[in-house]
Amino acid sequence: MSSQETLITTHSVETPSGRISYASAGSGPAALFVHGVVLNKHLWRHQLAGLSDVRRCIAVDLDGGRGMRAPGRMA
Repeated sequence: MSSQETLITTHSVETPSGRISYASAGSGPAALFVHGVVLNKHLWRHQLAGLSDVRRCIAVDLDGGRGMRAPGRMA
């Protein structure tokens, strides 16, 4: 599958600390992509597409990213 045809799916997981959103593509050994401050998982969309034929690529949204929601007040 070419990188233009790669299916990248988004998911979320509820944790005691809040919801964590992540995107994944491909199968095989995992490669984890972590963004910097003020960015989000979409930063890695081209890498997920390009590497998904040889790896299961996972890009997470960290605390403060648009896909992360913490319950209550954030310090």
